[in-house]
Amino acid sequence: MLSKDLKNSILTKRNEINARVLFIEDSKTVATMMTKQMEAMKMSVAHFFSAAEALKAFQTSSIEYDIIITDLLVDGRLSGMGLVREIRKIIPDRSKLPILVISGFDDVTRRIELLNMGANDYIVKPIVKEELAARLSNMVTTKQLFDQVKMQQEQLFQLAMTDQLTGLYNRHSLVQLLPKYFSHSVRHSSPLSLLVLDIDHFKHINDNYGHSKGDDVLRKFGQLITHNFRSEDLIARYGGEEFVVLMANSTQSDAIEKAELLRSHLERNRIEGLKVTISIGVACADSHSNFEHMFNQADTALYHAKESGRNQTITYPANAAMLQ
Repeated sequence: MLSKDLKNSILTKRNEINARVLFIEDSKTVATMMTKQMEAMKMSVAHFFSAAEALKAFQTSSIEYDIIITDLLVDGRLSGMGLVREIRKIIPDRSKLPILVISGFDDVTRRIELLNMGANDYIVKPIVKEELAARLSNMVTTKQLFDQVKMQQEQLFQLAMTDQLTGLYNRHSLVQLLPKYFSHSVRHSSPLSLLVLDIDHFKHINDNYGHSKGDDVLRKFGQLITHNFRSEDLIARYGGEEFVVLMANSTQSDAIEKAELLRSHLERNRIEGLKVTISIGVACADSHSNFEHMFNQADTALYHAKESGRNQTITYPANAAMLQ
């Protein structure tokens, strides 16, 4: 038997588990006892007498539970085992949502069956409070640590894929995202257009107003591009003051129209109190295109726009003859 001091020590160590629990138990006595213990451990408990009612609540509620605790044998058409099966159809990854099964029978075959079916752990009645606290703590802590690692991985992914100044995709992310645009274009024989945009005389802005002002201009320009193009368009800062927009299901005339709307808007307005203009090169995909091929064409058109006075849109291959 555990000494009173050891019991209190264990309970104290396990006393702070902020978690949301979906609890299924058809015995009012057991449910009351376990609910009180979990609430004392700072858990938020949603209790159901029926597995079917709990499953319905799980499917319709916006609550993201940290753990499911279910009795193996409960009244109604759906058993605890059936509930485990249904939950694992929805969330097969055990690390995302752990399930603890409770039973009055210490049956090894049944335990193995439940574990193979998707339960994370199994506990036998009568419930020992210290054992329940330990198992809940271990399962919830593991789940929450997994969630934290996943969140950190997503944050690192965003850092790797996103330009930190403008919030747009960066050059690296293009490598990851471009293939689906080209495969979609080929598979559906749909047009694909590329814009390469460059802020005119950007060095002049940095030299005369400082790099902080230049960063403000880049940031606001990134917001302006995002506002003027569709959510399905791939917008990225390619480097420095150069940006690219890959427009799915867009013909050359579509791309020119959008480019000119953006260019003329800048011509009429100011960014951060400064007069800012852009030059734009446009290219469209053909049956042999890849991004490098399209980018070289659009970049060639952009170079010609710069050389012939800036603040204009030049297309390729419509202007191919004079771009040679």
